[in-house]
Amino acid sequence: MGINWDDMKIRAWWSKTWAKNLVFFGILSIFFFTDIGKWVQIEFTRFRLDAPEYISSGSVTESLYRYDIRIQDVDGNIQPLAAYKGQPVFINMWASWCVPCIAEFPGLEKLKEQLFELEFVALNIEQAEVFQRFVTSTEVELPYYRVTSPLPSELTPNAIPASYILNAEGQVIYAFTGAADWSNPKVAEQIRKLIQ
Repeated sequence: MGINWDDMKIRAWWSKTWAKNLVFFGILSIFFFTDIGKWVQIEFTRFRLDAPEYISSGSVTESLYRYDIRIQDVDGNIQPLAAYKGQPVFINMWASWCVPCIAEFPGLEKLKEQLFELEFVALNIEQAEVFQRFVTSTEVELPYYRVTSPLPSELTPNAIPASYILNAEGQVIYAFTGAADWSNPKVAEQIRKLIQ
């Protein structure tokens, strides 16, 4: 059996400390300077999401439609949140830098498909340029909006993601802070009962 000179060259190269460091920092660079690191974080977070245990009406707020809350769609059109008056609405507050926010989007997309009687507003809290960059790159189809006016305390979460369900009069009848797996059919059934 002959000597494999290529194998010996690789072993000799790998025995040098600088070669190991080069590979190590090369891998770190991929995670820090590309979207691969964020993708891994999102997928890991998505794997760990749980469905909300029990969805029921808590303390009901006054109607949010008494405030001049303005939202902007992906085409730049601005409308009042009160345009949804008469319909139940699911509002999800998010930002593109928020890994748990992005991780729960596929579940929200599935929930939307199960609840045609509920309007959805995926409400971004960032600047227009950042918002546009995200919505043009994502494959998840949701009704994306960006808030363009101050928000009342009833719609100002301590953390994001945060989700709210409004009844037809614009009152918050359910609030949830944190990421969740919204795709579970039991969640859709509980929400359906809540908004009827």
